[in-house]
Amino acid sequence: MATLNLGVEARAGTVSEARNTASISIDKVTSVLTSMGVEHKDIQTVSFNIYPQYDYVEEIDNGRIKGGQVLSGYTVSNILVVNIKDLDQIGEIIDAVTNAGQDQIRINGVNFNVQDAVQFQPELRKLAVQDAVDKASQLSEYADVKLGKITMIADFSSQPNISVDKNLFSERALAVPVTGINAGEITITMQINIVFEIEN
Repeated sequence: MATLNLGVEARAGTVSEARNTASISIDKVTSVLTSMGVEHKDIQTVSFNIYPQYDYVEEIDNGRIKGGQVLSGYTVSNILVVNIKDLDQIGEIIDAVTNAGQDQIRINGVNFNVQDAVQFQPELRKLAVQDAVDKASQLSEYADVKLGKITMIADFSSQPNISVDKNLFSERALAVPVTGINAGEITITMQINIVFEIEN
């Protein structure tokens, strides 16, 4: 699946104006997502912020230039994390939310993962143990020693890994015919440590 980090950002002279604009935009974005088959449980708010904006202003006081910050407005941001299970829809969803959010939309990145990595763990564990035993056998042969019984086995959680360019999008997404997103390949790994006795 893909995890899309997106949101809206609105700036206005007052908090209420900025919040209203952001609220309208995020509602449009959420409506578009659900209309395209994304379930509500796969849409999560991860950040909501209201903060002031200041401009630096210079003025002349008794012939001397003085500078200082002057409150110019407020910015409201609302960031969502969206899980997309149909990878073929990613480009269309990005285009749709861009159109819905318009100038307020922010696309912060996309990551790819496995929906249920646990289902692969038994096979991974089996392969990892076989690999560990094979390597131990080779090492004992090279060292001219004999492997004894196994005294310890430990495994570590399987973690999906993929290298994704998080700068695929500009801060303000541009409307294009269809945004092309490539999922690439996800590698799930498991590490097994086995300790053997060495017989004389």
